[in-house]
Amino acid sequence: MKNSDENKLCNILIGEAVIALFNEGVHISWRRLLGKLQTVLDGSADDLKRAHAARLAIQDIQAEMAIRGAGRPDNVISINSRTSR
Repeated sequence: MKNSDENKLCNILIGEAVIALFNEGVHISWRRLLGKLQTVLDGSADDLKRAHAARLAIQDIQAEMAIRGAGRPDNVISINSRTSR
């Protein structure tokens, strides 16, 4: 079970990965999101907390993929947005 700080950092890393993909102007897919998180993990050798949170984030995304039946990791993630009028 994740503690509060681990959970926060895990969510931050997922959010940063999604924002990075948005900024790149690419479709957000499970494969790309996992790739961004893997890059974070690979670059976190000096920061054990960040590396651990990146591993947890990858596990969370993989679990979500299994729940949603996203058998193909390149499926585009559906993001609903609302605009106020």
